[in-house]
Amino acid sequence: MVDRLEGLRLGNYHILEQIGQGGMTSVFKALDLVRNETVAVKVLSPYISQDQRFEARFDREIVLLLELKHPSIVPVLDYGKQNGFAYIVMPFMPRGTLDNRLQGGPLTLQEGVEIVDDISAALQFAHDHGVVHRDVKPSNVLLSDDGLALLSDFGLAHVIDVSMSLTGSALIGTPSYMSPEQCQGGELTAHSDQYSLGVLLYQLCTGRLPFSGDTPMAIAVQHISQPLPLPRSINARIPRDVEGVLTKALSKQPAGRFDSVSDLGMAFKAAVKASLDEASNFIPQADRFDISTWILERSAVSVPMVTLRKAWHWRHRTAAVVMMLLIILP
Repeated sequence: MVDRLEGLRLGNYHILEQIGQGGMTSVFKALDLVRNETVAVKVLSPYISQDQRFEARFDREIVLLLELKHPSIVPVLDYGKQNGFAYIVMPFMPRGTLDNRLQGGPLTLQEGVEIVDDISAALQFAHDHGVVHRDVKPSNVLLSDDGLALLSDFGLAHVIDVSMSLTGSALIGTPSYMSPEQCQGGELTAHSDQYSLGVLLYQLCTGRLPFSGDTPMAIAVQHISQPLPLPRSINARIPRDVEGVLTKALSKQPAGRFDSVSDLGMAFKAAVKASLDEASNFIPQADRFDISTWILERSAVSVPMVTLRKAWHWRHRTAAVVMMLLIILP
């Protein structure tokens, strides 16, 4: 029923075309008839909107989100309910989501660091204002024309958790990115968002998610009880300092994670910088690094033997060993 909104009007917005689809929402490109500008309208499933408990919660949560203003948070421009549909209006960002970007190939190292900076700053701001996101994932990260990453859908998982009474499911969120405590239906705090951000970082660094399965419940069980596959077991070129940041953020117990997402963001950036500083001593400069492989572009690295002999000086033995491994390993 939601997919039939194209060409219709919700409030002051003429629906043009559907540009996104989730389990509980659909996103449309629309024309703001008052401001004469293009916007994105996120429409919630009518099955949720018609729940008697929904209306009060929707109004309360959206009013809170209207006040959540930060450069890395997608602003809520407007909201409303009409003909059984509840909707939220946001700026239209033609570059799409981080999920769209990842489908086009791996990020450069610089892109990855900048995205982590933006998203950790957005989450820290929200946490400082008592708001837990509950659904951090690449499809909720929008990319602006000027290169910023903005986090969207703050509190939306909280708004729609009334769907449990309709579906019988206790999983509110996206299982691939959910913390163990969220998978168990426990109380959610800032540490749960940190775990989800850790999953996103793991995906950026290894090119895959830490856990996968045939059903959402199978994935949730793995988050709860299965040991984390170490990032270096998937990609041995990931520096140990970066692996340490990822494993700490993805601790099964909230107390084992960083004190805040801000601390996580700073630790990740410091680990990347330390790795690049070390690499710059023995790896020729390249136009870009792949964050998913942590190596130079697939073309072979050519280093004269005289360079290796000089690097073998006692001050540079470690760097020389690593450089030779990068040359030898496929």
